[in-house]
Amino acid sequence: MVEDVKLVDRCMVRQWSSSFLQVSEVHLWGGFPCTDLSAVKFNGDNLRGRNSILFWEVPRIRDLLQE
Repeated sequence: MVEDVKLVDRCMVRQWSSSFLQVSEVHLWGGFPCTDLSAVKFNGDNLRGRNSILFWEVPRIRDLLQE
């Protein structure tokens, strides 16, 4: 578990890789507020919104894991 998803970087992922050699599969899960995506919020900022910006951490970390 990581306290802040923004702290996950290439060095951390490499450290995991060398620490858990027996792992053959990784599952990346994320949960984040979707209020900027809701139809209830008129003129929401969608994925650019302050409450939805963490969405972009998922593909960023996925790319690090695939490396």
